[in-house]
Amino acid sequence: MTTIVGVLNKRAVAIAADSAVTVGDTHKVMNTGNKLFSLSKFAPVGIAIYGNASLMDTPWEVIIKSYRRFLNRKKYNYLQEYVDDFLQFLRNHEFFSSSIIQKRHLSLQIDTFYRICENKAKKRVNYSINPTQAIIDELTECMNSNQSSNDIIQDFLEYDYSSFIAYAKDEIEAVLKKSKLLSVSDHFDIFAQSYFYYLRVSPISRSGESGLVFVGYGEEEIYPCLLNVIIAIGFEHKLQFRYGEKTNITNEGVTASIVPFAQVETTQTIIRGINPTFYEIIENTSSNVLKSFQKMVSSTIRVNDANLADNVDKLDVSALTKVFTNSARNQFFEKYSRPLVNTIGLLGLSDMANVAESLVSLTSLVQRMSPKEESVGGPVDVAVISKGDGFIWIKRKHYFAPELNSQFFNNYNND
Repeated sequence: MTTIVGVLNKRAVAIAADSAVTVGDTHKVMNTGNKLFSLSKFAPVGIAIYGNASLMDTPWEVIIKSYRRFLNRKKYNYLQEYVDDFLQFLRNHEFFSSSIIQKRHLSLQIDTFYRICENKAKKRVNYSINPTQAIIDELTECMNSNQSSNDIIQDFLEYDYSSFIAYAKDEIEAVLKKSKLLSVSDHFDIFAQSYFYYLRVSPISRSGESGLVFVGYGEEEIYPCLLNVIIAIGFEHKLQFRYGEKTNITNEGVTASIVPFAQVETTQTIIRGINPTFYEIIENTSSNVLKSFQKMVSSTIRVNDANLADNVDKLDVSALTKVFTNSARNQFFEKYSRPLVNTIGLLGLSDMANVAESLVSLTSLVQRMSPKEESVGGPVDVAVISKGDGFIWIKRKHYFAPELNSQFFNNYNND
């Protein structure tokens, strides 16, 4: 994992990232990863990565630096256009992977989809009686839900089921052959259709995803923007992606913001004045208290009026729970979040960089004190992007001694 924090106001955007990288499926963590890059040498645009550090086995660092060379001096009017151009760059370069690798990653996703459906099917009432039917029911429900969705990934709008089967028939059959409950001969169509409609839907979170955070300015934008894209896999010139967080600093709307990614709990705790998980605790606790009080009142009046007691038992206390939770949320926002955001709006560039770096470092400290794996740590890279000065490194680690490698900087500036 990782943590990335963007701090935006009308002056600039500061962005910071840690260096921890988890190696494969092991628990080994190396604190040498690069997650923050300039997207252009000539425009005020940057990019940060979290989640999977590669796109189907090709490191994002390699892809980003290749795109930066491809972009050269070209500039766009809006940050969204840089994002669109970058995604098209991936498609045009076959996602920097061969058709064999693309199919292999598609096969892994199909296999993951089967295991997700099987695990959900185990919670169905009929699983103990007929597990195969329970899985079929889960697949059918999944298919119907996704088939009716209007939120389809752009690249799959014109992609039909027959084209998908022509491409992925062998991969689907391979997954079914490993299954002990489904068979190729009897269940190919229901499984393939269910996955196909799952494949196309935008908001679904998928395993092995990479998060890309684009920050900066287009030529026509006077205030900074932040745009998050989450990418899973690509095949046949089609990219499976969805949009996440989007922040535009304006005069009329959002004038300042702190936006965390990946490991967000610590930063959100500071922004909101309370750990986000506490809202669930507040809701559950208030619900239990109200239900206990309802039962106590009902028991007390039942002695004299059974009908009134029955009516008390029928009262829906969930509405009161919701009112209580929302009231607490609003009060925390007014007392903690609003003053913090107002202060962020007044900060200068160096202070914004300090805030971004401090939030990443604090997340690392919290992880260090917890019994869990330290998935955030190492040196913190920090950059500030402003309209006038462009992309400026505040802190950046090197795998070499800069004073011994002046040719690197000469080549970088002359390239």
